[in-house]
Amino acid sequence: MNILVKKEYICEKGKRSSVVIDNFSVEIKEGATFILGFAGIGLIGPIVANTLIEQLPDATEIGFVTSEYLPPISVFYEGVLKHPFRVLYSAQHNLIIGICEVPFQIPSAYNDLSKTLCNWALSEDVRA
Repeated sequence: MNILVKKEYICEKGKRSSVVIDNFSVEIKEGATFILGFAGIGLIGPIVANTLIEQLPDATEIGFVTSEYLPPISVFYEGVLKHPFRVLYSAQHNLIIGICEVPFQIPSAYNDLSKTLCNWALSEDVRA
């Protein structure tokens, strides 16, 4: 007996944000773990995320997150312009790291953003 399983996502996408994957040369394995480092008091989120990225030599930038609520700020590393909310993937550890280096000024931004991130993670069979 062959039963078709239909995936239904209970989390709708946010209206003012989206996940943009622009590096299709990296394939995300099923069951990847998703870790997010948000800027807040003390910047502990980006510090932990950067430490993970530095410790995982195969961590590759695969995309970024856009949001109308994201402040218009540029981030430079060693003279290279980077998006302030990047998404990286380590195939060796099957780990997705999201790093947001600027705080959102509008509290409701996190609701919209969390819907978008959860929707994307569910569609990619990612564990959070």
